Amino acid sequence: MDRDAAERLMQAYMAINTALNEATPLTSYIIDKSEQESIRSALGNLMQSVYLDLMRPLIKQHPDLDPDK
Repeated sequence: MDRDAAERLMQAYMAINTALNEATPLTSYIIDKSEQESIRSALGNLMQSVYLDLMRPLIKQHPDLDPDK
């Protein structure tokens, strides 16, 4: 993948992660604990998928795009 596409995709993936991170604490407003846990679990699965399936392949091709560096 060319560098420009990788950079643009990484920005989009980071925006997704930001939205998911912002949603997580909002689950504390859900009164039903079972529902709260279910939604938190789903959010965690989405975060994991964004990283493993989308970000990590870009980082392998373009290591300098790793947001943790």
